[in-house]
Amino acid sequence: MANHSLINTVLAKAVQVATHSWEYGSVAQALLEWNNATLSIWNAPFPDDDDDDDEVPTLDWNHVDALEYAKPFIRTNDTTLVDGDGEFDTIRYDTIRYDMFMYCAAGDPAALGISALLIGKTCPEYYAAAIRQAEHLVDDVPRWPNGAISSLLLRNYLDDESWWGEISGTSLLAATAFRVAVVAPDVFGEAYTSWAQAKLDVVDGKIDEATGIVGPAINPLNWHDREQYFGASPEGQSFVVLMHAAERDWKAEIYA
Repeated sequence: MANHSLINTVLAKAVQVATHSWEYGSVAQALLEWNNATLSIWNAPFPDDDDDDDEVPTLDWNHVDALEYAKPFIRTNDTTLVDGDGEFDTIRYDTIRYDMFMYCAAGDPAALGISALLIGKTCPEYYAAAIRQAEHLVDDVPRWPNGAISSLLLRNYLDDESWWGEISGTSLLAATAFRVAVVAPDVFGEAYTSWAQAKLDVVDGKIDEATGIVGPAINPLNWHDREQYFGASPEGQSFVVLMHAAERDWKAEIYA
């Protein structure tokens, strides 16, 4: 199993290579769950007007790595929290990242929503920006007849055996299994956590200990690319950290 120092290296690589709105959000969430677990959604995220202890925490964003990272990317003078593609959507020849499409899904800017809300407890303009973003998703974004928010359509790769195994989806599904095992242990029991632990072990074996890069991943800007991607996927790197944060918190719960 990868040690704490190696996961820090994986996370540092995610910070280094993120250039788009959805990647900023993934990295910010990974920073929050890994470095400040008590502030993440898995602690006590939902405000309760009858109990002040359940309010969104008021904190100094300068002292929280995730918020210090996210704040420069959040705009406070527009409908969405960040331009869909982000501020640095240029071709990255060093990692063979080609921006093939230059468009985004409606939910991409909202990836920074949690950061905006937390910063907004002491900087009101960020809270107002988060509310505008939420209202945009609820009121303005097109929906399918079943109420689902319209987004980019992807085929179900799990049903296509011609694709190879990749670290991004594997890590995020494993993280989900660990989290729901804490939320609903009677439903998501040992079968789920054993599966997640096995996936974590496999992913850990794919970490380059010298660089922190985890692969293979899907090309983060061209998901039709059949070539295995080893150039450091920002989301893939972040999802590996989310998986380890979830596994750590799950162990803390079962051994409490």
